[in-house]
Amino acid sequence: MIGSEITILFALRVIFTLSIFIVVLTQIIQKIMALKKKFLKSKPICKVSFQVPGPMAAKAKKVELVGSFNNWEPIAMRKVKDGFTRTVDLETGAAHEFRYCVNGQEWLNDTEADAYVPNSFSTENSVVQL
Repeated sequence: MIGSEITILFALRVIFTLSIFIVVLTQIIQKIMALKKKFLKSKPICKVSFQVPGPMAAKAKKVELVGSFNNWEPIAMRKVKDGFTRTVDLETGAAHEFRYCVNGQEWLNDTEADAYVPNSFSTENSVVQL
């Protein structure tokens, strides 16, 4: 009986440790993928930096940004050490829908988008609110 109790306690300790690890890893990925907004004082424009971190695009040869702000025409993202990035000037006072397209096949949303809205493909688009 004591042996099985020790096994159960060990299993619970492993589960607890793994759950902490998952929470910490999720927080790290979210910080990496965060949208960065820089509002201009002289114009109603915000420079928005979109980022897809390495873990999200590990096998990506190319990542494109598509959105309502440019009629859903793909914009190539620049490959950097830790993934892909692109900065775009967007109008303030509006909500802009967007997604990432990896290798022309896989669609990703930004885990740190301000909101998500349903699209006509039975999935969701990310939203950046400015």
